[in-house]
Amino acid sequence: MKIFGINNFTFKEIEDNCLNPDNIGLGLILKLDKLRNTLRLPINILDLNRLKHAENSYHYKLPCSAVDFRVIGDIEENKLLQAMLDVGFKGIGFYDTGFVHGDIRPKFALWRRIKGIYYPMF
Repeated sequence: MKIFGINNFTFKEIEDNCLNPDNIGLGLILKLDKLRNTLRLPINILDLNRLKHAENSYHYKLPCSAVDFRVIGDIEENKLLQAMLDVGFKGIGFYDTGFVHGDIRPKFALWRRIKGIYYPMF
């Protein structure tokens, strides 16, 4: 995917985590790629839009505007949050199962999910 300016993810990584790769927004993947460069840690894409999400989820917007991922390695949550904000993510969620949600919605939203309950953080 280097032809699109994406250096850290392969087409297969994206294709394996979505229902239709043609519906994935390039802007989302570019932000994720920039986040990977900023953190200097590997990022494992867990889902773009192949799993069940809330009906109005940004995972289902066209183009897909959300990603669930896990950072491989040690990073403090506040540093990850700042890096995500710096690269342009607007919707950010931290989940007790260890993954992070990032999306490119128009307005800022920050939350934590613990045992299935969502708590706003601001």
